[in-house]
Amino acid sequence: MFLISSVPFINAHAAESVAPQCQWTSTEPLPDSEFETPPVDFDKLLTDYHIGKISYTRYNVFSDDDSVSLNWLYQWLNNIHTTTQEQVILQELSFKQSEKFNPVKVRESERLLRQQKFIFDARIQPTKLCDDKVDLHITTRDTWSITPAFNISHNGDETKTRASITESNFLGTGKLISIAQARDDQRTEFTLRYKDPNVGGTHLTSEFEISDNSDGKRHYAAVNKPFYSFESRQSYGGSYLNETREDPLYINKDKLTDIRHRLNHYQVFFGHSDGYHLDRTTRLRYGLSFIEDTFWSIDDTIELNPLNSRTNIYPWIEFNLLEDHYTTLTNFHSIKRTEDINLGRNLSASIGYSPSSWSDDQSRYIFNIRSKNAFKFNNELITIAGHLGGYYLTDSNTTKNLSGNLNGQYYHFTTPDRVFFVGANYNLLKNPYIENQLFLGGDTGMRGYPVRFQTGDRNAVIKVEQRYYTDQYWWKLIRVAAAAFVDVGRSWGKQSPQPHSQFKQTPWLANIGVGLRLTPSRADANHVIHIDLAAPMTEREETDSVRFMVSVKNSF
Repeated sequence: MFLISSVPFINAHAAESVAPQCQWTSTEPLPDSEFETPPVDFDKLLTDYHIGKISYTRYNVFSDDDSVSLNWLYQWLNNIHTTTQEQVILQELSFKQSEKFNPVKVRESERLLRQQKFIFDARIQPTKLCDDKVDLHITTRDTWSITPAFNISHNGDETKTRASITESNFLGTGKLISIAQARDDQRTEFTLRYKDPNVGGTHLTSEFEISDNSDGKRHYAAVNKPFYSFESRQSYGGSYLNETREDPLYINKDKLTDIRHRLNHYQVFFGHSDGYHLDRTTRLRYGLSFIEDTFWSIDDTIELNPLNSRTNIYPWIEFNLLEDHYTTLTNFHSIKRTEDINLGRNLSASIGYSPSSWSDDQSRYIFNIRSKNAFKFNNELITIAGHLGGYYLTDSNTTKNLSGNLNGQYYHFTTPDRVFFVGANYNLLKNPYIENQLFLGGDTGMRGYPVRFQTGDRNAVIKVEQRYYTDQYWWKLIRVAAAAFVDVGRSWGKQSPQPHSQFKQTPWLANIGVGLRLTPSRADANHVIHIDLAAPMTEREETDSVRFMVSVKNSF
C-alpha cells in the first residue's frame, strides 16, 4: 500500500509512453499523524483515466506519535473505539470503480467524508497509473465518537446545564444514538435521539427524536433523501413534528408571561436536478406542508389577547442554485483543521400558497429567500449572507411574521496564525407572531451584557476581533486560540409582543473583552468552547462591571 504527501502528477502523454507498464506516483506513505499535507489538486491530473483499484487506510482516533506520558490512555481509548467500517466510507463516495476519473467527484468525496461527525479528516490520493487506469487510496482518521458530556454554561444571569452521552459512530456504522438531560432557568429536558445518515447505502437519512420535558413533550421523525452530491438527480422525503411546550415572553430582561404552545408540523416533498453543469447545479423541489400552532394562556400568568392560533396547509415550490467553487482553509471556523469553504453562490427561493379555506383567516403566500456568497482576494475573504421570509396576506395586502437577516463577514489572514475579523449583522421582524422575539445580549450579541438586555423588532451588531491561533496542543486533545474583541450594537422598535405596545428608544451598547477558544481535536469539528471576559462601555449601571461567559458554539 502506497500513499503520497506530495504527488508528482504524470500527464496522459507520459503515461502512454510507458504503457502498458505501471508507475507508482510515490512510495512515501501518508504518516499516521495529523493531516498536515494539503488536499491534492486533482485538476492537475488529466482525466483520460478510469478509476482502477480503490484501497483504504482507516486510522483510529489517536496516532502512534501522540504524547508518551498519556500513550497508555490513548491506546486504551483506541481499543474501545470501533474504527469506521470500509463499507461506510465507500458509501460516502461520489465515484465508483471503473468509471471515468472525474476530479469534481473526487474533490467532492473528500468534502463529504469530512462532513461526517465521525471523520476527523480525509485524503484521496492517486497511487498508481497503469495504462488508462488510476488507482486511488483513501485515508481517513476517526474522531472520538463516544461523548459523555457535562456542560455548565453561565451567560449573564442564566445558567444552563446539560448532561449527555452520544455515540455518533455506533460500532463503526456511522449511526448516531444520543441520550441527554438539560436544565436552564425555564425548563428541564430529557431527550432520546437516533440518526442514520445513510440507510443501507441508499443515501436515505432517517432521524427520530423523543423529548420528555417539564413543560411538555416533543416527538420528531424524518426520512429524507437529500441532494447528496452535485450529480444527484432526485430528492424526496417527509417529516413529522408534534411538540407541546411553554414559551416565555420578555420585555428586555423582564419576563412578561408564559404561554402554552402546541405544534403539529408535517411535510412531504420531491426534488429534481439536471445534475452538474458549468461548475454549478440547479434544483427544484415541490412539497406540501401542514402547519398548526395552537396557543393558550397558563393559569396565574398574564393573559394576552389575542392569542391567535393558526393553521396553514399549502403546496410550495423551491428553486436552488449552488456553485462549486470550494477551497480548503485552516484557522477559519475551527482551529488547525481542514475546512471546506464554498466561494460560489448558494441561492434558494421558495413560494407557497394557502387559500383561506385551508387557513384560519385570509389567503396567503408563504415565501422564503436565502442567499450566500463569498469572495477571496489574496489574504482577504468576504462572506455575505441574507434571508427574507414570511407571509403575504392577499385580502389585506399586508405582510405577516416577516423576518429578515443580513450578515457580512470580513477576514484578513495577516499570517497563518493571525486573523483580523469584522462581522456585521442586522435582524428585523415585522408583524411577528407572538412567540417570535428578537433579543440582544449575551450569546445573542453584545457579550458584555446579560441575555435579553434589549428586545425589539430590529437589532444590529458589529463585532471586531483580533484572533490568535497558537501552537498549544494540550495533551494532544485540545487546540488553543484566543481573541480580543469589541462589540457595538443596539435593538429598537416594539419592546413587547402585545399588539399595541409602544416604540421605545434604546441606547447603543458597546463592550470590550478577551476570550479563549478551545477545540477538541479528536471530537466533532463543529464544537468550539468560548471562554470570554467582557466589560460594558455603556449602560454600566444596569450590568456587572465584568461579565464571564462559557458557551459551546459551532464556530470561532
